[in-house]
Amino acid sequence: MRSRLLTLVLTLAALPAAESALSEPVPLEDFFRNPAFYDVQISRDGRFVSTITRTDSLPESRNIIVMEIGKWNEPRLVTGYKEEEIRWHTWLHDGRLVFKVDRAYEDPNKSSEYVGLYTVRHDGKQGRALHEPFRRDSRRGRGTSTANMATMTGGARETIRLIDDMAYDPDRVLVAVSEGPTRFRDVARMDLRNGSLEHAGNASDRYYGWFADNEGRVRVALDQGENRDDLDRQLVYRPTEDDEWRPIFGFRSWDVQVFGFDADNRHFWLSSAVDRDKAALFRLDLETGEMGEPVVADPTYDVMTHGAGMRGLVRDNDGTALAFEYMADKPRLIALDDGWRERQQAIDAVMPETINQVIDWSDDHTRVVIRTRSDRDPGGYYLLDMEAGSLRHIVSRRPWIDPARMSAMQPVSFEARDGLTIHGYLTLPAPGSGGDCAPDCRSPLIVHPHGGPFNIRDNWRFNDDVQFLASRGYAVLQVNYRGSGGYGRKFLTAGFKRWGLEMQDDLTDAVQWAIEEGVADPRRVAIYGASYGGYATMMGLVKNPELYRAGINYVGVVDLKALYRNDTRKDLGYLPGMPELSDNWWREHIGHPRTDADRFHETSPINFVERIEAPLLVVHGRRDWRVDYDYQYQPLVRALRRHDKVHETLTKRHEGHGFYREQNQIELYERIERFLAKHMPAEPTSAEQLADR
Repeated sequence: MRSRLLTLVLTLAALPAAESALSEPVPLEDFFRNPAFYDVQISRDGRFVSTITRTDSLPESRNIIVMEIGKWNEPRLVTGYKEEEIRWHTWLHDGRLVFKVDRAYEDPNKSSEYVGLYTVRHDGKQGRALHEPFRRDSRRGRGTSTANMATMTGGARETIRLIDDMAYDPDRVLVAVSEGPTRFRDVARMDLRNGSLEHAGNASDRYYGWFADNEGRVRVALDQGENRDDLDRQLVYRPTEDDEWRPIFGFRSWDVQVFGFDADNRHFWLSSAVDRDKAALFRLDLETGEMGEPVVADPTYDVMTHGAGMRGLVRDNDGTALAFEYMADKPRLIALDDGWRERQQAIDAVMPETINQVIDWSDDHTRVVIRTRSDRDPGGYYLLDMEAGSLRHIVSRRPWIDPARMSAMQPVSFEARDGLTIHGYLTLPAPGSGGDCAPDCRSPLIVHPHGGPFNIRDNWRFNDDVQFLASRGYAVLQVNYRGSGGYGRKFLTAGFKRWGLEMQDDLTDAVQWAIEEGVADPRRVAIYGASYGGYATMMGLVKNPELYRAGINYVGVVDLKALYRNDTRKDLGYLPGMPELSDNWWREHIGHPRTDADRFHETSPINFVERIEAPLLVVHGRRDWRVDYDYQYQPLVRALRRHDKVHETLTKRHEGHGFYREQNQIELYERIERFLAKHMPAEPTSAEQLADR
């Protein structure tokens, strides 16, 4: 084990990675293999670096390795789980790690089965369970760990979730507490020496989030209200833990993101779109309820995270606000501290081709962990030693990816038919793919609408799907159609109740824009999406059959009435036993099958399968908990057969709302590659060929 880790560390420290021959396509498996490393953290004293990884000896799990700085060739495996997975970890003051372990259900799309919270020393010794809520079956080998990891029998009734590592307190962390696996009704301080809980909040169905100040006192919470309206929220505050909660202000669920206390313990940081269109960053006075002028605002984008890997507000251990990260056309970082700004500028000057995100640091700030990433690079981790003036590469998430062979993701915008500005991203065929061409030729285009759909958006990042398709010679257009998040309240609500209507027109207008810009061959356009993106695929094929050469529906909706009947929102942890909440959400966002029956019929693709002209690939998991297999996939396939439509199918018994097992993902994209090659080959179209048509 040690020899393999040694090789990995040395290999990944050698930059740049060797480039593959451009004449050979990037292996499909490279895009969909599990990452080699998932996270990097530094100990509070700056002596150790840790990361979560899979190993040859324990390939089915995620475990922690620790490397002592200056002794990089001696990594140590400090956990040894065989089936459970470590998904999060952090360092405590005394050189111990605390980490969360869970075990996925057979359907990996459901919430994972929470196993517990554990701690272990940097050398792998003195491992013990802090909280272990479920009895484990030793006969099935569940819960196996390193020899020094304590075994608990039985298990507590309560489930806990870490809220705050309380940097100012070496012996305690703040946790949310629940009597079940999903719904957290209370908050407590956990003693890391023995796992005991000191409750710091009163159990209530109303509260679903808590925030502690910089002394560990729980003084802010989110309140869903007595009427249990899914869309309305209150921010509530109490001066001390002995006081009653009092409301500060109300907001719609999509209008506010909360981040935490400022260093003075009186002010609270949040992003808010209350009484404005674009959300901005504010510093709320908890005593007066006043927010003052925005600290960070943007005329085009919400100052919210809305992006993979975005941290939002970056705070020091004492609560001092250092910077704010949000997603604009690309990730954008605004420094709130002069020292942070100078350091960030120095880092960016050394690595100008990537987004460089400071993710962790020692207590004295002399050693800093940096995560780098871009649209062409899945990212890596570096150690900046301020005293030594050195920058060392630690690990890469996916070292087998060569950024030079990937494609740039270009932010684009265009005007929809009703004048609304629509944003998105265009990725042209990768270098050496065979689809890259001179300015006087056009590429086959794949429109790739995102899922959600509301308050979700595509972002500038490394995207497996997009880079894979670009590597096979296709241009890919991602469209943040109306209803997507990140572009203001008006843009978001413009999509409400517009499934299959203006939301779909935005995709059609995007294709026309790409054609007019000379990017896309008008006779070779495909549409491919998952979940709502699958719905948009189906709606595109029935609404604009002349536009698309092929379609791929991945776990997509085809029947709005059936989606409503089988909506699982009421079964999720934040909505247990409250079906009225689901109705509230449906009535505002999509509509209701009784009051909007005609529109539901006209915008359900299942009713118009006869209009489909393009070949279709339908992909679904048989345990899909969101888009039901029996009520969405099966009726669609029966209708395709009844109308003698060209189609292919791929289903997996043990997958749900998307394929998550590595081998199934690889099979899926092998099918997509063959399907597209058959029905829309990736060769570019020259100007002469276009003229001959």
